[in-house]
Amino acid sequence: MKEPFLYEGLNPIDVTADTVFEIVKTIIANGKEQEFRESCREKNISIQASAELVNLVKTQLFASRRLHKSIFSDEVIRSDTCPREQ
Repeated sequence: MKEPFLYEGLNPIDVTADTVFEIVKTIIANGKEQEFRESCREKNISIQASAELVNLVKTQLFASRRLHKSIFSDEVIRSDTCPREQ
């Protein structure tokens, strides 16, 4: 295969949080985190997360004592949503 099979639909598709997590881990493991993040910023790409996922993230960060150890984690835990990175 020379090119990936790109999604040509116009509607968003549902992807499990586990799939997103695995994809992000792979991008980081391949050393492409910065390139991927910059590309997402340039294209103004965002994802929608269910309320359950937002609250799971908050609960996990709080349980791991991330409060006050990371400005971003602190913002996520304290907000009524997950703040969008500026």
